[in-house]
Amino acid sequence: MDIQFLSSIKFERKKCVKCGSNFWTLQKDRVTCGDTSCDGYSFIGKRLTNNRYDHNEMRDLFINFFKEDHTFLKPYPVVPRWREDVLLVNASIYDFQPHVTSGIVKPPANPIVMSQPSIRMLDVDLVGETGRHLTSFEMMCHDSFNNSKKKVYWIDGTVSRSFEFLTKAMGVKAELITYLEKPWSGGGNGGDALEVFVGGLEVATLVFMDMKEDPEGTVEIDGLKYSRMDMQIVDTGYGLERLSWLSYGTSTIYDPLYPEIIRYLLDRCHLEDIDPRLMHLITDVYIHDPEIRAGDIPSRILKNEPRLRDVYSEADIARKAREAKAVYTIADHTRSILFMLADYVIPSNVKVGYLARILIRRTLRNLSVIGGKDLLVPILEIQKRNFSMILPDLPWDFIVKAVMDEAAKYDTALSNGEAVLSRYLAKSSTISEQDVAYLYDSHGLDPETIERIAESRGGHALIPKDIHKMILSMHEDKTRSKEKIRIDEFDTRMLYYDDTRLMDFTGLVLYSRNGLMVLNQTAFYPEGGGQPCDLGYIEYGSKRINVNYVERKGHTVIHHVSEDLPEKARVKGHVDALRRRSLMVHHSATHLLLATTRAVLGQHVWQAGAQKGVEESRIDITHFSKLTDAEIAEIERRCLQLITEGRKIIVRNIDWYQALDKFGFRLFQGGVPLDSKLRVVEIQDVDAEGCGGTHLDNISEIGFIKIIRVESIQEGIQRIFFAAGQAALRYIQKIHSGSRMIMTQLGTDPDNMQQAFMKERNRSVDLKKELDALRKRYVNEYIHESVVYPSTPSSLRLVSCDPDSEEIKLLGKIAASNREEITLLKIMHDQTTRFVMFHPSGNALELAKSIEKDVSNIDGNRFMVSFTSDLDSNKLIRMILDKSTGNINGKGK
Repeated sequence: MDIQFLSSIKFERKKCVKCGSNFWTLQKDRVTCGDTSCDGYSFIGKRLTNNRYDHNEMRDLFINFFKEDHTFLKPYPVVPRWREDVLLVNASIYDFQPHVTSGIVKPPANPIVMSQPSIRMLDVDLVGETGRHLTSFEMMCHDSFNNSKKKVYWIDGTVSRSFEFLTKAMGVKAELITYLEKPWSGGGNGGDALEVFVGGLEVATLVFMDMKEDPEGTVEIDGLKYSRMDMQIVDTGYGLERLSWLSYGTSTIYDPLYPEIIRYLLDRCHLEDIDPRLMHLITDVYIHDPEIRAGDIPSRILKNEPRLRDVYSEADIARKAREAKAVYTIADHTRSILFMLADYVIPSNVKVGYLARILIRRTLRNLSVIGGKDLLVPILEIQKRNFSMILPDLPWDFIVKAVMDEAAKYDTALSNGEAVLSRYLAKSSTISEQDVAYLYDSHGLDPETIERIAESRGGHALIPKDIHKMILSMHEDKTRSKEKIRIDEFDTRMLYYDDTRLMDFTGLVLYSRNGLMVLNQTAFYPEGGGQPCDLGYIEYGSKRINVNYVERKGHTVIHHVSEDLPEKARVKGHVDALRRRSLMVHHSATHLLLATTRAVLGQHVWQAGAQKGVEESRIDITHFSKLTDAEIAEIERRCLQLITEGRKIIVRNIDWYQALDKFGFRLFQGGVPLDSKLRVVEIQDVDAEGCGGTHLDNISEIGFIKIIRVESIQEGIQRIFFAAGQAALRYIQKIHSGSRMIMTQLGTDPDNMQQAFMKERNRSVDLKKELDALRKRYVNEYIHESVVYPSTPSSLRLVSCDPDSEEIKLLGKIAASNREEITLLKIMHDQTTRFVMFHPSGNALELAKSIEKDVSNIDGNRFMVSFTSDLDSNKLIRMILDKSTGNINGKGK
């Protein structure tokens, strides 16, 4: 890279003698790049800045430095509901991908400065152990968005600002800074980049994003091909926690970040103070040997520092490292938990809920290690105070409920999981890595517990080094998008947006091949946003061509039709108006139902999926438990109240950031359209969502909403099935018709129907008990009157009767209890004779097949078989006993 600014202030470009990378430095004699792996840390125990800055002070220092010529943006949520490809925000640039980085949407300001909370889970196993790994952090940035029409600042402007912040604002000496050249890629974009190091610590990354993923591209980064794009985006990332750590020079990154929590845990759990010298040595070992196992740390430290043997044994070091790791892990994880639950994540076994579950359960486990099992909520309260500047409006009641519910589930999982582990150990004394991951993932048994139980029972567990990385990979979304039909792009005018009541239109055929048709304009709504497509037909002369399916690709609406037509032909389109009307009613009802469930159940309710239908629709919502009858009734009541008030439905296309400023991230409930504007559907003073579907003009047109049933489809997700408008009326009429018939049969009225039904039900239960008792009596009589034919090895009992199916089951249970006896039922009914044979110690089916010449209609299994036969009973019995003494007995296929 040619960086004129660095050259102008006498920086030299060199090649690292260790890693071979190019880097920039002021030091004439420097031969290494400053990367941690090449140089180690030289800032621990020293202060390389003018002052010490805690996390709040560092954030203020950075933002205030850049606010003079940058617009300050508030942080986004850590759950990126404006994106469908990631579960958590991993970096500040995630806030602007793909809508801004693609050039489709203008940035909210230019240039910008912000501090974005982020969470990365891949290094979760190293947290607390290496002295430097975190799951949550704040990525501070000053970004500019350049294109061919407007250029704010690019490489030199970025590097000069970075240099001035470090030297002037923080007081870092210029000769301590190195800039390492390293290309960057992520989120579909790439470009050149500089990693900024001070004292061996990477404090920032400066990315010059000017490329996009392209299979035909000529530039390759990390195995992917890229081509240049019109946008030139400066994407910087400054690690707030690392800069704070640099200013303190402590042994670990946790000490300046979580001093209050560390002190609280040490005091409440009666632990010895953490020895900073020992932590420095542990951090240093991991820098030089990242693959070292925790169990090998004590011996390595004593080897490197023999004088420590006078102070610590290996066991002392192992204990202190274990306690320190637990304390640091708790401090780190609780901040991540707070960040995630602030965005109403419900811990569960899927997607982002599973990541929250991992962190909560790891925290609970580490609290148990140090004797602080009940301290989770108090620690979260400390985190809440410490990070109030970045998280000012926390849903505290929701957070407490979420962690307490998860703690209870974890206790249950551990209790049940130990029994499961016992069964594993009964089969094998070694628990494999895959089984360890499964036991942790499905039963909540952490690796330490698995290892402890296995060893206590003479077994052994193989614990994967990166178990959480393994488990997270098990939960990756491996679904692939369906292959899309390749059709040249056309611009279709979408008449359904101009007028949702337009059902008949004219159009010009632009493309028509292999059953796929594109018109210059259409009123047929394509499937999308959980709304099925319109159906109907296209008229061409005397021909009537069915439209079987409609989809959208970019700005092109594709009709799947029953017959091709000539291109440039003029046609008439006719949409099924009743179907469209019902879908519009259900789509508007879905928006109203979502807003109402949130009002009744709480702000943690988000849409997790929806599917509109003609007779019935469904919406999936995030909620802890299945809805009660009282909650359902209240939701229906509130919906009806709003419907009778006649709230307007307003549909507008609004600039992205104008819409976000007004309505917030609740807009992103049903998908994320990649367009320059957001189509916002607003129910007046009730709800606003980004939506591409067709809607009514007023919710009064819905009529009413009836919830049909509610199912828990997975942890934390409830599925509500409902009907609206005419479909709801039809459903109620069907229920009423059935109820009226029941009332007629019971001879009662609506006020007394429930009481009459329960009376009849209780009578039915009593009659069933009497019938079961009679069946048992009849079966005992059948057995008492039966005849036993002794033989070796199996006798045969002949039971002659005319039983019903339940009595046959009872006879089967009795037969199963006597493995030394074959039971043969001779069933005579309506002048026909059928046999049922039970053979509990052999193979009834094979035995019947061995006499197939004399029996027919054989059907059954190893235990029971039925057949017909014209043989005399005595002859049949002798034949069965004779065959049962041969090879058939006790054998099966």
